[in-house]
Amino acid sequence: MPRFTWIFSFCLSRDDSDAQSELDYENCKLASVPDEVFLHERTLERLYLSSNLNIAYFINKGILNCFLQLEDLPRPLFHCQGLRYLNLSDNDLQSIPPAIASLLALETLDVSKNCLAELPENIKGCKQLRVLNASLNPLCSLPDSVTQIASLEELYLNDTLLEYLPCEVGRMSRLRVLEVRDNHLAVLPKSLGRLPVLFRLDLGQNDFTEFPDVIGEMKNIRELWCDSNRLRKIPSVCQSKFSFLAVIGNCSHLQLFDVSENNLEELCWELSQCSALETLTLSRNDLESLPEIFGPMKNLKSLKLDENLLRSISSSVGGASGIEELHLAHNKLTSLPSSVGLLRKLHTLFLDDNQLQDLPFELGSCMNLRVLSVRGNQIGYVPAELGHLHRLRILTLTENKIKFLPCALSQLRELQALWLSSNQRKPLVPLVSANDEETGQKVLTCVLLPQISPAQDNGIEPPEQAATLRRRRSRAGNRSKERIDGSVVKFASTDPAPMAVVGLPNANDDQNAFCHLNRIPTPLPRDMKAWARNRVPPHPPPPDIVPTSSGSQVRPDIHAETKFSPPVYRRSKGRREMKLEGDGGVLPVGTSPCANTMAEGSQHHSRRFVPSRGYVHKESCHRIHEIPPPLFDSDDNEVDSTGSCKGE
Repeated sequence: MPRFTWIFSFCLSRDDSDAQSELDYENCKLASVPDEVFLHERTLERLYLSSNLNIAYFINKGILNCFLQLEDLPRPLFHCQGLRYLNLSDNDLQSIPPAIASLLALETLDVSKNCLAELPENIKGCKQLRVLNASLNPLCSLPDSVTQIASLEELYLNDTLLEYLPCEVGRMSRLRVLEVRDNHLAVLPKSLGRLPVLFRLDLGQNDFTEFPDVIGEMKNIRELWCDSNRLRKIPSVCQSKFSFLAVIGNCSHLQLFDVSENNLEELCWELSQCSALETLTLSRNDLESLPEIFGPMKNLKSLKLDENLLRSISSSVGGASGIEELHLAHNKLTSLPSSVGLLRKLHTLFLDDNQLQDLPFELGSCMNLRVLSVRGNQIGYVPAELGHLHRLRILTLTENKIKFLPCALSQLRELQALWLSSNQRKPLVPLVSANDEETGQKVLTCVLLPQISPAQDNGIEPPEQAATLRRRRSRAGNRSKERIDGSVVKFASTDPAPMAVVGLPNANDDQNAFCHLNRIPTPLPRDMKAWARNRVPPHPPPPDIVPTSSGSQVRPDIHAETKFSPPVYRRSKGRREMKLEGDGGVLPVGTSPCANTMAEGSQHHSRRFVPSRGYVHKESCHRIHEIPPPLFDSDDNEVDSTGSCKGE
């Protein structure tokens, strides 16, 4: 009997030593749940099976159009009664078995990034479930069984094609986080107001056109995300059955409010009652002015108003003395209020792309300022008080009208980047002292000062130069149009039947009714190089096609009578001449033979040689094939492109 007791105790000690409470199979290219999981079903508490894409399988099999992923969950997996954390995200799960209800100790279930079309009704059997993440699944609707999980604290339903939330969502009295971003929601159920501990509500990237009134009943909400909707205004009050109730002003504990990327045209003054607000994001709206709402916001740390239509900033911004980040870029500001100097905790200030003409000298009181950017304004003078910003590290002054810098900037010991031009290669440029010609004061300058106007810096000409350039381009465009209208490309086959010629005013003319299309092979690169170096065309045009500068065409029978002979060059008294076969005389280079006289030996008409047009007949304006310059003369001396002999 003691022997069996010893053996039993040995087995227990062995099982305890091999017990596993956590198994991690993330990114292991699994197609099924490994058997090792089932060996530790009594002790397993955390199981990670996310991102199991078996790429190696289908590379070996030659299959590139499908993915081998974890698709099914075996029933023995749900025998792990002690499992508290299960991560099945980023797989190819089509469904969750009803046996999920047997995991009574499950607290966190992550099934995001799968192909789930619905959640099982038996999921309500997970009495201890606190976190459910079903984002990025084509659910389309939330089953009522999820709303019956009274223990649920965090629910993530981002990008699940939801069009509405069930009215029973108010049952989850312990719900603290609700994220329904990137769906098709337009309204919220009234029961959301019965969630007493809800502190984060994410409604971003939906189809809301009106601010939900039920938000006014969420007195304990801390984070509210309403970005990327189509909101036009934030109402101050809403009408109930018997009275008017405040909406946003009732959220006295609100710390983060994001309504960026909407169509807001104005703000309600009740926003000032959110005294606990720390982050206010109003970027990319249509705001033209701001009410006096920032004074009571003593806890405000980040204020983002960039990409609006603001022409001025409320002086009450100085009352929010706790602001650390202030984004005012891409507006129409012409000045800053002097109260900005009261922001002693400010460390980042963006004023890019506005219409500022100067900076207030009170800005030098922001002793903690580290980043100051005023790119793309009309600033011509930098106040010397900026030299008091001893913690300033980045100062951007590009695309302004600054002529010089104050000498006080030399006291900025922690300055790491001073940007004065968009073409600046190094963050810091050496500054030298000089005297201002107008005031005689000592200033700092460098090779990048004075700054040119932003238009000139971007390659845009001044008005008088731009007008001249437009006239030149107009004349050049007219000449190009005349050349294009005068030259017509015609295609025809070798068949003697007439073809319609597109683009000719007289397409039925006999002269334009027949032509031949000859195919010329594409020249090789070495032929192109020789052509560029010695002006020798790689493939001369056939003798029966003669392009002209005026666009006129020559009938094939006329070209058949024209005789082309290779020219013979010889030197005579420092002049290069050529002799044409069939002609009795010598024609100096730079003259043009007539097409008719080349066959009959009649008189020549002198004309200057144009390399880009070839020899052109004076009367008929028929372009004849360009005669390349010689490489050697008759005495085998090398001749360059100008006609002079290199040997002399």
